[in-house]
Amino acid sequence: MRLDWNDLIPNPDELTIVFGNPPFVAMYKMSAEQQADRGYAFGLIPEAKGERTGRLDYVASWYAKSIEYARGSRARIAFVSTNSLAQGDSARALDPIIRRANFEITFAHSTFKWTMRLAAKPLSTA
Repeated sequence: MRLDWNDLIPNPDELTIVFGNPPFVAMYKMSAEQQADRGYAFGLIPEAKGERTGRLDYVASWYAKSIEYARGSRARIAFVSTNSLAQGDSARALDPIIRRANFEITFAHSTFKWTMRLAAKPLSTA
């Protein structure tokens, strides 16, 4: 959270997609360091001033960093994140920030149950 993404990935106009799977830590399970990081990330964007960002899960910090990084560029951001950002306190806190920053979430998938089937392949005897 404390790194400037422009130092890591310069020229967001030349970069079309940034994607990741940020860690999910519920608001009530965050360490003091994670809470400070979230405060730092949201402190970088003026649209968060006066909002209840202290109620957001840790994963929301990546949305704040994305706004700071991609503002005024053609960069696109994609995250695997939790549905907690789209419901309850999180949605009421995050949605107005995203809208005021003139960003939008263009795709989201609803919760679904994962299934996985593994099949062993026969070993070759050759």
